Amino acid sequence: MTSATPKSAFYVAADSRHFLGLVALVNSLRLVGHDDPIYVGNCGFTVAHRERLAEHVTFVEMDRARAPHLAKVVAPLARPTEVMVVIDADIIVTRPLTDLIEEALTGKIVAFADGVSHRFDERWSELLGLGPLRRQPYVNSGLVIADRELGTTLLRQVALGSEQVDLDSTTLGGGSPDYPFFYVDQDVLNAYLATYPEESLALLDHRLTPFPPFAGLRVVDETALRCSYEDGLEPFALHHIARKPWMAATRWSIYSRFLGRLLLGDDVALPLRREEVPLRLRPGTVGWLEKRRSDALAAFSPMRGRLGLRRWLAGHTNRS
Repeated sequence: MTSATPKSAFYVAADSRHFLGLVALVNSLRLVGHDDPIYVGNCGFTVAHRERLAEHVTFVEMDRARAPHLAKVVAPLARPTEVMVVIDADIIVTRPLTDLIEEALTGKIVAFADGVSHRFDERWSELLGLGPLRRQPYVNSGLVIADRELGTTLLRQVALGSEQVDLDSTTLGGGSPDYPFFYVDQDVLNAYLATYPEESLALLDHRLTPFPPFAGLRVVDETALRCSYEDGLEPFALHHIARKPWMAATRWSIYSRFLGRLLLGDDVALPLRREEVPLRLRPGTVGWLEKRRSDALAAFSPMRGRLGLRRWLAGHTNRS
């Protein structure tokens, strides 16, 4: 007899701004072979977006009064499975996560080092009422895999700890990295992980879930979403933190290339219409020209900011 509860499932928290990213995530999971259920914490999808996604994901409704940084915990705590894969909507999965799911089944929490893997703050202990903390690689909260027992315990801890966070002092409120919880729930997650037995954690290399600009990665097979480093290492996923390529002009990257393929490919689970996708992500000559224009705009933005600061300083000096 087949169990009513699936062995594993994927959990995302998103809203309509992340529709294109979520479609790409769903299509990438299906392309690499995952047919697991996908639960989406509904942070605010339009009716049209919900209708498009209805056959591919299960929405979990959320209390609109809940702070957005607590959204990640809602779906997995509401619909737990034997292994829970908590994943962000700005991630493209590039190879099966089967081995990682199997490792979680052995009683390990699987996570990946962040770009700032050295981050650690002794104040986490006092602020969250924890004991001694172990220094270890700081992980990103965008992809975390755990079995039901460990996962629900950890997520409840993160939810409780996140309620102690002063949002005005975080990245969401324009705060400073000196604030112990600047990265909100991600800092809380790392604080609690530093109290878990070392043998219960599988903390993997950042190169396995890299951020922009995805340095050193090359496309091996665009159809299969395969990419690798020069030494042959193939990441499990690409994570486009910060500005999203479907929302704004960003530097063209391997993520952008896979994103266009996942949104418009004729072999994906949920193909979109060309008009639903930004011109810069579409194939063809006009799309190529828009890619080049967007790439140039994205490259110029940091310089424009520096030039603007120089002009302000020059004007301020002249007025003094």
